[in-house]
Amino acid sequence: MQLFREVRNKYTQAVRKAKASFFKQKFASFSTNSKKFWDTVNPHNFSFTQIQIAGVLKELQNLDPYKSAGLDNLDPLFLKLSAEIVATPITSLFNLSFISSEIPKDWKAAASSVCQIVVRTSGSLYGGATVFNSWADSLLCIHQ
Repeated sequence: MQLFREVRNKYTQAVRKAKASFFKQKFASFSTNSKKFWDTVNPHNFSFTQIQIAGVLKELQNLDPYKSAGLDNLDPLFLKLSAEIVATPITSLFNLSFISSEIPKDWKAAASSVCQIVVRTSGSLYGGATVFNSWADSLLCIHQ
């Protein structure tokens, strides 16, 4: 087992050195031509594949109805039951947002609507002591 770890660590170090060397060499060649650098970092060949109604419909039909509502206050059960009706407008809204490169203000609200979740844990794992764990979470209803 120790031999495996040593070989794995040497391999990981070699890969990291190779990556660093590649990027160092790649970016060093752009020191005189900044336009070439930005064309490499931000190429103009990005293409957007529009979201299909069938995909949105499938995701809406697979929503967990027992999850809480998101910032839009739309209950997942409502979205699931009305999936065939709302799939087309939702698809259009997403595609328009991607094409216009604009995100509605309400969608951005999730970044500022982060709450602290505190969980109380106790048991033999912690020597019988009560432990409070916490993490930040955004209030979005997302199916995964």
